[in-house]
This record gives sequence, C-alpha cells and structure tokens, in this order.
Amino acid sequence: MLVEDAVYRNGHRIGGTLEQANGHRHVDAFEWVGFLDPTESELSQFTERFEIDPLAVEVALSRAQRAHLDRYPSHTSLLVKTIAYNDNRRRIDVGDVTLIFSERFILTVRHGAVLPLREVRHDLEQSPTRMAAGPVVVVHEFLDRVVDEYMQAVDALQRDLIELEDAAFRDATNLPVGQAYLLKREVLECLRAAAPLIDAMLALMEGDVPGVPKAFAPKLKDIYDHLRRVVEDLERMNELVDAALATCLNIAQVRQNADMRRISAWIGLAAVPTMVAGIYGMNFTYMPELQVRWAYFLVIGATAVFSLGLFVYFRRRRWL
Repeated sequence: MLVEDAVYRNGHRIGGTLEQANGHRHVDAFEWVGFLDPTESELSQFTERFEIDPLAVEVALSRAQRAHLDRYPSHTSLLVKTIAYNDNRRRIDVGDVTLIFSERFILTVRHGAVLPLREVRHDLEQSPTRMAAGPVVVVHEFLDRVVDEYMQAVDALQRDLIELEDAAFRDATNLPVGQAYLLKREVLECLRAAAPLIDAMLALMEGDVPGVPKAFAPKLKDIYDHLRRVVEDLERMNELVDAALATCLNIAQVRQNADMRRISAWIGLAAVPTMVAGIYGMNFTYMPELQVRWAYFLVIGATAVFSLGLFVYFRRRRWL
C-alpha cells in the first residue's frame, strides 16, 4: 500500500513530480516514496521510474532477510530490522524496513507496525534546513530512531531479567524456568535484529556508498556507538539469562535430590514393618514364638524401636 509520495526542494515539500522539479535531473530536489506491506505490482511503477535493480526489489519484498547493505551502480539498498517492546504482552515485536536511496530519491518499504515512518517524515518536514541535505538525512534520522528503539527494548528486557533473578532466588518451590526460556528467546530476537546492522553501519561510514557523502560519516558515528553498546548489552544479557537458567535448573536438581532422599528415608522406615508382616504372613506351621503369650508384644516393640531408631538417624542426617 502506498502511504505517501512527496517531492522536496531545498527542504520544502512541493507539488508535481521529481522530473518536473529537477528539470534535467540536476540534484537539487528529491522524492520520498513510502510503502507499507506492498505487493510487487504496487512497487513496479516506481522501480521502473527510479531504475531500481530487481534484486533490491526482491529484498524489499522478502521478510526473511537479515539486516544488510547492498550497493548498486546508481543506488543503495539498506534493510533494517525494527523492534519494539510490547508492555502488555511483555514480548518483542519485530518488523523490517528497506530503504532504497540515491541522491535524487528514497523509497521506503515497511513491513509490520513497528516504528511508523510517518512520524519521521513529519518531524523532518518541520526542519527544512536538515531536509535540504537530501535522502541521506532521512536515512540518518531513521537509523537514529531505530537504534533508540533498540535501546528502549534493551532497558525493558533488563527489567525483566532483574525480575527473573529475584524470582529464581526468592521462591525455591516455583522456579521461573519457563520465564527464563521466554526471556532468552526475546534477547536472541533482539540480537538477531541488531548485530547484523553493525556491518551495514560500518559500510555507510566508509563514505563510498552511493547517496551517502563522506562528510556525513561523523554523524553516523554516534549512531554506530549506540548500536555497539546495544549489541554488547544484549550479549551480556544473554549470558546472564543463561546463568539464571542454569541456577534454576541447579536449584531444581538439588530440590529433586532432597526429595529423593526424603522418599528413600520413608521407604526405609516402612521396610521393617513390611518385612515383619511378610514373615508372619507366610503361614508356617511351626513358629515357636506363636506359642509364647508375650511374643506378639516383643515383635511389635522391636519393630517400633528399630523404626524409631531409623527415624532419629534420618533426622540427624537431615533426610527427613
């Protein structure tokens, strides 16, 4: 679906087409076209007009790609994974945006509801001075907001991690093993989105990408530093989740061992009366103690004393 199509000259939004604004395509204006979940037929008229490589279109329509940067003779394609923490579901929502740009146009293809580009367009239109720099400003603003979303998601996941650690040590009877596995999945989801973007940022900062002047590299350096910190935080968080998960499993194993000792102790206590009852249930004809009047009390007393001794022994060993 086509969301918006606008032409900008000197940072101001104007009417008409890019060809009308630029005349013979002198680079003093650019066109920004935005799509949301488009089909190939919807993109076709713009891909032909902007002479976009078919491979770039294929990448833009595919949702299975990782973040990466592709250079073409006349334009550049940048695919970025967008993430946002959903407070209600306590899960990470993932989307993706492909930016195909050159010095005279930028085409954005967005999948998912994460990070609407309408807000980016609106804010940039309020600053014509920045917008006058061309499509590279849109790329910079978009990457800046994407990394900010990454940082907010990491902060939310860190709160979940602290809650997980508190739960693991607070209540040994209800260990949050399932919660640990879910948190690990969300951390890895963020890591898969953010880590590949580092190589793309480095390529943009090299200054040999079509549509990105070398003078713009210092502005991208700040975003790159924030992205590196996000990736490092996620990697460290993944290790902490593994440690918390191992702690939960160790606590569960220790508790299971204690339960097995307790069960074994009770079985040992029940073994003596069971053995005595088994012997007297054999119906032997000649059992001398059957003719003694006090033999019943002797057998029962000996069984009780032996069982009590076992109980005291197990209590001292903390098996019971």
